[in-house]
Amino acid sequence: MPKSLWLGGAWRLAALALVAGLLLGAAYRITRPVIEDRQNQQMQIDLQGAVPGARYQEVEETLLTQAAQGNTNHAIVQKLFWAYDAAEARIGSVAFVTGQGYGGDLDVVVGLDSAGRVLHVSVGTNHETPGIGSRATVADYLSGYLSAPADNPPVDALSGATISSRAIRECVQAAGLVDAACTAESTQEQS
Repeated sequence: MPKSLWLGGAWRLAALALVAGLLLGAAYRITRPVIEDRQNQQMQIDLQGAVPGARYQEVEETLLTQAAQGNTNHAIVQKLFWAYDAAEARIGSVAFVTGQGYGGDLDVVVGLDSAGRVLHVSVGTNHETPGIGSRATVADYLSGYLSAPADNPPVDALSGATISSRAIRECVQAAGLVDAACTAESTQEQS
């Protein structure tokens, strides 16, 4: 193949890659607000499902980061919201936690009362094996966490779904530990 044909083909390929990159960037800019709006809508649904009727205040990222330093398991609290009643008394919290299941990331929403007991656990996005690891994501299993202390829930791993069920347990524990640490840190800052 002559060198001039090879160079001409390389330039065409580079131009095609540039055009494709520009089109992908434009598509991202167009769809980004829609995606963010849907994520915010889902977050509001998750918040109301975890502690119904509450008003929520997101915990500052710096406080969340400081509190997360004491979390030694693999689950990461992505967002934490404190829940308040109509009289502005803190009645609980809602944590959005990501754990590592067998099939990859597990997105878990954990609602806690003001004493650190579990009010709500739900699993969102996950890629657990249908019929095996996914058994840890169903309401029958998750209901075992309700009213349990989040920092040490007495829920056993599921046989055949050990990694997935342990990941959910770690998410619940991380929510409890990080919420308690944020509360303690916030109390110290106010003193």
